[in-house]
Amino acid sequence: QRTVDGSPRLLEYVTAVAAADGRVRPGWTMNASAAHTTTWDPERGAYGVQTLAGVSRMALGRRASLDASLSLAANGDTAAASQRWSNVWTSRLHAQPLRTLTLAAGVRGQRVGPGLLRPVSLSRGATFDATWRPHPRLDLIGNYSVNEALTGPRQRTRTWSSTSRSQLTDRWQFQGSWTRTATPRLARGVETIVTHDLASGRLLWQPTRRVAASVSLSSTDPGTDLESRRIDGTFTWSFGR
Repeated sequence: QRTVDGSPRLLEYVTAVAAADGRVRPGWTMNASAAHTTTWDPERGAYGVQTLAGVSRMALGRRASLDASLSLAANGDTAAASQRWSNVWTSRLHAQPLRTLTLAAGVRGQRVGPGLLRPVSLSRGATFDATWRPHPRLDLIGNYSVNEALTGPRQRTRTWSSTSRSQLTDRWQFQGSWTRTATPRLARGVETIVTHDLASGRLLWQPTRRVAASVSLSSTDPGTDLESRRIDGTFTWSFGR
């Protein structure tokens, strides 16, 4: 990038990273990393960014596992003084009680602010997933998630979704999904819940390894005055080696 008089302006930076991983005990592993980046900005001067991160993976028997992670970052850029510190943590439990059934649940949290203990933004969320395979050619998937902002006016957004994937024959595949999102809206001191639905379907035909064609149909807020529909078609032909 050049200034008005034509002299160059260079943004330079250098990064150092250290990482380690190991086994705490059989079935439990952990890894950690630390990084530092120094940036020389021609307008804002020099500043550094430090990050620390850790991940834990633990097997809870043959059919369950637990994952957890934590990351911490400090940004020395004066232009982001209100967001100098940030940390994110996650945890997810995965279980397979039956060969045809898989369950998962996870939670997460995030804090951002000028100090480690002075957050200006707080949020948290949770997800629940279930996958059922009643037939080798059919998968049924359900999901529920909730995300909540804890600073200022609290807002909690919920999402429900279901998906069906089917291998009808060796050449035909079908996938259908439905998603509903509920978001609070505050107007004149009264809170209402606004919901939106999205339904979609996709049919794929693949007669050979090189040729495939598909048709997709999606509908937003079906059955309402705001309904909109979209149809897409694709054809793929691969050639060469």
